[in-house]
Amino acid sequence: ALPLTPNGKVDRKRLPAPQKQRTTSSFVAPRTERERQVAEVWCEVLGVDRVSVHDDFFQLGGHSLLATHALAKLEQLHGVRASLRRFFEAPTVARFAAALDGSGRSAAIPRRSADRAPLSLMQQRLWFLEQLQPGQATYNLPSAFRLRGTLDINALERAVNEIIRRHDVLRTVLRWENEEAVQVVLPELQLSLTPEPLDRAELDARLHALAREPFELTRGPLLRVRLFELGPDEHELFAMPHHAIWDGWSFDLFLRELDVLYGAFSKGKPSPLAPLPISYGDFAAWHRGWLQGAELERQSTYWMKQLGGVLPELSLPTDRPRPAALSYAGDSLELDLTRGEVEALEQLGRSAGATLYMVLLTAFEVMLHRHSGQTDLLVGTPVRGRSRVETQDLLGFFVNTLVIRNDLSSAPTFMQLLERVRATCLDAFSHEDMPFELLVERLGVQRDLSRSPIYQAFFSFQDARGRNHNLGEVPFTQDNVHNGTSPTDISLWVKQHGDGMVGRVEFLTALFEPATMLRFRDQFRELLRRLPALASQSVAKLDILPAAERRQLESWNETSRPCAQVELLSMFDQQAQRAPDATALQMGGQAVTFQELHVRANQLAQLLISRGVKPGALVGLCVDRSLELIVGLLGILKAGAGYVPLDPAFPAERLAFMCEDAKLDALVTTSSRRELLRHPVPVELLIDRDAAELDLQSVAAPEVKADPERAAYVIYTSGSTGKPKGVAVPHRAVANFLSSMVDGPGMTASDTVLAVTTLSFDIAVLELLLPLTVGAKIVLASRETTSEGAALAELLGSSGA
Repeated sequence: ALPLTPNGKVDRKRLPAPQKQRTTSSFVAPRTERERQVAEVWCEVLGVDRVSVHDDFFQLGGHSLLATHALAKLEQLHGVRASLRRFFEAPTVARFAAALDGSGRSAAIPRRSADRAPLSLMQQRLWFLEQLQPGQATYNLPSAFRLRGTLDINALERAVNEIIRRHDVLRTVLRWENEEAVQVVLPELQLSLTPEPLDRAELDARLHALAREPFELTRGPLLRVRLFELGPDEHELFAMPHHAIWDGWSFDLFLRELDVLYGAFSKGKPSPLAPLPISYGDFAAWHRGWLQGAELERQSTYWMKQLGGVLPELSLPTDRPRPAALSYAGDSLELDLTRGEVEALEQLGRSAGATLYMVLLTAFEVMLHRHSGQTDLLVGTPVRGRSRVETQDLLGFFVNTLVIRNDLSSAPTFMQLLERVRATCLDAFSHEDMPFELLVERLGVQRDLSRSPIYQAFFSFQDARGRNHNLGEVPFTQDNVHNGTSPTDISLWVKQHGDGMVGRVEFLTALFEPATMLRFRDQFRELLRRLPALASQSVAKLDILPAAERRQLESWNETSRPCAQVELLSMFDQQAQRAPDATALQMGGQAVTFQELHVRANQLAQLLISRGVKPGALVGLCVDRSLELIVGLLGILKAGAGYVPLDPAFPAERLAFMCEDAKLDALVTTSSRRELLRHPVPVELLIDRDAAELDLQSVAAPEVKADPERAAYVIYTSGSTGKPKGVAVPHRAVANFLSSMVDGPGMTASDTVLAVTTLSFDIAVLELLLPLTVGAKIVLASRETTSEGAALAELLGSSGA
């Protein structure tokens, strides 16, 4: 029977852990010594009783971190080394054992006796950054743990100091000696854990203040541990190392050793931990010697090919301009997924031979692509750097940063992109020992204080499902503490645990508002939840909007409203009938009433019709800014034609192109402007030359049947994309536009509008036709006035606009 919630749904949290299932129906025992060695390690790492030689490691529940454990265990027990890529390419016992045949035994890392060692290749980068921008908290690694229960404080203090004694990297400082930066191990370091009483309400502020205190690398100590007493049997343990002596894997080791040592010391027993085979300084010296010659060239050749040339800079839309020098001040937003949602993503990855890490990285790249529009993306990601068996139980800074470069062009589906990411990751992991700082140097990247080098987005994944949550018999929970910084523009940190996944989105506050990143976080979470059902869709079309954001977007686009079926010309004619003597147009000392404008436009329309202009024709209008310009515009519309504005100030070549492209049926202009238009047209009307004939025309409005889909005007684009394009705007669109503008922002007959825009600019429709349809007065500014600020200001003040 399945456990159910009160609502009758399956209670996933109460379900037992799934049993590991074999991928084959029949069991085949190991047949060779190498297969036996591999199967033995797999059983230990996966926690199963037996595996068949045809069982798939990842189908049995394995992932990349467990694969790394298995590789280290094989090296420890049987002295053979293999790459993670080989593990993915040969994921069964039989295939992997065959791939291992012929692998040589690796030499052990030698111990050193000196208390000084060169900086590790990873530490070298942090030393450089500290010299570049000293006093930053960017590489503080704060963590806090809530302990509930009877706590043996003396045992806890002894346990912390025993770990410091065991791992000399925790007593290490970085100094400049003899023209080089070195690690110096202090002979002794004792930390006191005297409880400090603290009110719960003050805890968050205190922890965040501690998290922001920078270290001094040359003085140390580079580890701070504090204990706060919150009440009876409730304490908060705060631990913060500097990244130069610590990485994410070190936290798990620290908690594991702290649990073992506290349990022993609280019972009066000695430390049960075996001595460490090497120190971090031993590793640093060995690693520098190993990464030389052919190995360095192998690693370097791959990365130069992968990242050579011009590197793309991430261009997310920011809320503020990028400053010349970033302070790396940052903020974070929490992220979570349920166990069911994580399991669905894991299954999606298994169907493509990919891990959960690869699925999440691909989803993160989809988000960056959708927000930036870029198809060439660089994302920094950490690798454990603990491929050697001697380093598995050693605290220190082993993590290296790899740059994952992926191509999102051609609108791939999510599964296609996942395949690209998987291939890129496996290649990168096979060359993971190239130190990032050395890579920056070899690529010749110029330092830019406004952004991090090479990549501006960062992704980190950690599997914490096996993490202990007890200190002896005292249970604890981890509290989130942020150091107030972000190493890149945007970073995604995720951690898988038994009940699902938690994480955070970090961002630079100099670039982004929290509300912007909140939308990014919510969209990313929505994408992860929907991916299993949408993985076959193009990444360019994946729906990433949460329901609330989609509803908001839909409400913003609910712009339809009831609109009376009115005709453009009838709107003006009705206004002329309501207030015939009201001033419609004014320019300089001249003024025209609505009735006068109505009559003169009717007469121009009658003359055009008599000369053969038919409904639907296109008539060029080339008249200087004057009262005649408005008469010509209305007259063309009353004739049932559409006007094509031809600004006399335009170059002759552009005017010629527009006339030819529009295939004008007629032209309304003046004698002085006709010379600009050498293009022949079937019908011409020159307002000044034909004035006498115009006066003889009927003053009645032409009986032209209105067609709402007929073009009211054709307006040409600027041509900035190569060639101007004519856009036909129908009567219906103009009438609807003017009706909506009457509603909001609104205009009445008491208003005055100062018209300053050329008729060739679309906004002129608003300046000219809207006042004419509501009875407002238009004050028409000349071209000379609009080009002089003082004259325009004077006209604005005197016109009452």
